[in-house]
Amino acid sequence: MAELDVPLYMHPRIPSPSQMRAYKGYEFLGGSPWGFGTETATHAIRLMISVLFDKHPNLRIILGHCGEGIPFSINRIDHRLRHFQPHHTPCQLRLQDYWEKNFYITTAGVMDDGTFFNTLKSCGEDRLLWSVEYPYEDYNEIGSWFDNLDLNTNSRAKIGWENARRILKLD
Repeated sequence: MAELDVPLYMHPRIPSPSQMRAYKGYEFLGGSPWGFGTETATHAIRLMISVLFDKHPNLRIILGHCGEGIPFSINRIDHRLRHFQPHHTPCQLRLQDYWEKNFYITTAGVMDDGTFFNTLKSCGEDRLLWSVEYPYEDYNEIGSWFDNLDLNTNSRAKIGWENARRILKLD
């Protein structure tokens, strides 16, 4: 992927049967309400720790759903790894560094202003891509939500289409 200079979109899926045991009695949470995001976030964190990005610094990964919760916990994870388990982390940089360099984020399935703006702050307007999450979300509803966000024209253009065109080489 890095040699091709194209990103990998890491999309959620239902957790494996062994992981679904954690949802016993609440199996419905194992899908898109909760399990999709937690499993995808876990994989992304493991990739950051694994030295993958040290070996392939130009590898880029796209995560959906405003980063699957990572923007809200990456600082805490970094802190815990540095201060409480420094010898168990083989990666050379902080996770935040890989987050800022190797990850792009879509808004897929999120229509919450607070979540959007926190994600924007975490990854920056050059790494955030608006998306719909069809058929799970109604494209008219999520489009209207995006159109009404308090964004300047430049940021709206970058997030709305320019970043996708650049990152996915759609020109």
